[in-house]
Order: sequence, then structure tokens, then C-alpha cells
Amino acid sequence: MSEFQEENTSLIAISKDTFEQAQLVKLITQAEYMILPDPEANVLKEYGVFDLLGDGVAAPSVFIINPDMTIYWSYISKDIRDRPTTDEILQKIN
Repeated sequence: MSEFQEENTSLIAISKDTFEQAQLVKLITQAEYMILPDPEANVLKEYGVFDLLGDGVAAPSVFIINPDMTIYWSYISKDIRDRPTTDEILQKIN
């Protein structure tokens, strides 16, 4: 988290959970970033990541969004284990 803060970057996770479920996940994982609930998957669908793997949830994804709200870079996983590393994401931010 500190590496992202040094880059003046905020992290936000969006999940298909309810508010209560998202808060429980935040507590269990000790996440230092916001986890926003999207139980109807509206945002997940807008970003085109909902149910891509046929599991009824969002595919693991990373979006770097510019201050003007345009997407600078995105990574949408091909399977549950396919995720960029922190270093890969930080390189895209720099």
C-alpha cells in the first residue's frame, strides 16, 4: 500500500458482495483500501468484467484510471490465478 501512496495513487476494490459482506472481507483480509459493494454487478458489467469466467462474479481485473476518469491501462484475467504483480502495476503507473 505504501508504494501506491508514494505514487499518489488510490486503490479501490469493487466486488459483487453486499455492503456487509464487503466489510467482512475487508476485516478478514485486513485490506488497507476501500472495498465497494456492487451486489447488482452494475459497475462490474459497465467495465465488462462480470461473469467472464462463467462463475457469476467479476474476473480479477485491474484498471488504472486517470484523474480525468479515462482508463489509462487495464488487465483482465483469463483465469482466477492470472493476476498482475504489484511491481507490474507500479511500472504502469510510473
